[in-house]
Amino acid sequence: MSRSASSGEKKLYAAPVAWGSELATDLADWKAGKIDWADVDRGVLLSGPRGTGKTTFAGALARTCKAHLVLGSLGRWQARGHLGDMLKAMRAAFDEANNNAPSILFLDEIDAVGDREKFSGHNAQYSTEVVAALLECINGAEGREGVVVVGACNHPSRLDAAIVRAGRLDRHVRISLPDLKGREGILRWHLQGLLVGADLSSVVRRTEGWSGAALEQLVRQGRRRARRERRSLLLEIAAELPALVSLPEKMRRRFAVHEARACGGLSCHRRGRDRPRVDHRDVRRLRRTGAGRRRSCFSEPGLRERTPSQFLDRIAMVLGGLAAEEVLLGAKSAGGGGTRGSDCTTQRCPR
Repeated sequence: MSRSASSGEKKLYAAPVAWGSELATDLADWKAGKIDWADVDRGVLLSGPRGTGKTTFAGALARTCKAHLVLGSLGRWQARGHLGDMLKAMRAAFDEANNNAPSILFLDEIDAVGDREKFSGHNAQYSTEVVAALLECINGAEGREGVVVVGACNHPSRLDAAIVRAGRLDRHVRISLPDLKGREGILRWHLQGLLVGADLSSVVRRTEGWSGAALEQLVRQGRRRARRERRSLLLEIAAELPALVSLPEKMRRRFAVHEARACGGLSCHRRGRDRPRVDHRDVRRLRRTGAGRRRSCFSEPGLRERTPSQFLDRIAMVLGGLAAEEVLLGAKSAGGGGTRGSDCTTQRCPR
């Protein structure tokens, strides 16, 4: 927030930056006596995949708000020793934030605290005491003016419901992985003016699902290799990507049969009704590091009611692909339809 950001980062951090700007304004007004502390957001949950810059954002937020930054996490507190030492370290972090108000208390990996509804076994009592102590500290921070608690996690669904209830971390801001344009913007920002005008499309397409941190590492490693090998930077960046393996012709045929018939099944079932736009993804190659994707993505405009007809459309699409494999190739592929296909669809169908 306090440094120049790439166009990709600006889009990626649009929601967090908007909230951070609001908080900075509110803190300035509070310090000037224009508003009461009750009018300031005192708790927020920041969630997103690993490597999306949640910790970096916390530092930028503190600088923008001109607030003292206190870093805390369950792992950091547990390193102090047994339960008593850990709780003492937890309370010390909240005390530091209170003594240096206005302050941002950043609780990293807060989902590691867990959910009391899911605790079991001999560690249940220990974990329950940790959650109770954290809730007590957050409640205390609410009554201490000038302390804003920011919790960060990868899995917000794993949090205890009491942590995110109204009055605690009741505002949820999400940071997602960058899309295609976002990835190109982040790459160009980290290239720092190099490869201006160069076509990065091949690199961008092959980094689907990568975080900003992973893209930064890719550029850094590519620059290092280019310096050492005295070769093209773009070639060395491409060389750092996971290797691609060409799909065997038989596998490509199976994918084509499945996806083509899935589209046909849906189109035939609709019989003249509005048909969705179909985006056929490129399946010519697989990443060596994992399974490739083979799918057709259906998008339909606007909100749609969950009706029997809608579920029948989905079933026709999934079963059409499976049936085509059986008829044309003699057997369906393992996982054809999968948990996201026929199993999931039939379980959700209205009775």
